Amino acid sequence: MIQIRVCKKFGFPILQVGGELTPTTALTLLQAIREVCGQKPRTLGLDLSGVTEYDSTSNFVLDSAAQWLERDQGRLRILGMSKAVRCSLQRTA
Repeated sequence: MIQIRVCKKFGFPILQVGGELTPTTALTLLQAIREVCGQKPRTLGLDLSGVTEYDSTSNFVLDSAAQWLERDQGRLRILGMSKAVRCSLQRTA
C-alpha cells in the first residue's frame, strides 16, 4: 500500500510518499507525478522519507519524473529519503 499527499511548500508542489514503493504501487506514484507535471511546475519535490519498502525497479518512476520536468525546463528535487530508499539507491549507484 502506498500513500501520496500533495502539498505546496517553498513555492513548489511536493509529493509526500509513504508506505511501500514497489513495482506494483509505483504506477500510482507515476500517475500522481504525471498529474502534477501537467501543471508544468518549474520544480517538483519528492519526499520519500515515509517509504518503508523500496524496490530498485521503481527507479523508473524517478527517472520518468526527472525527464518530464527537464523537457519543460523544470527539475526534480528529492527532499527526503527513508533508509529503505537510501540503501536501494546506493546499491544501484
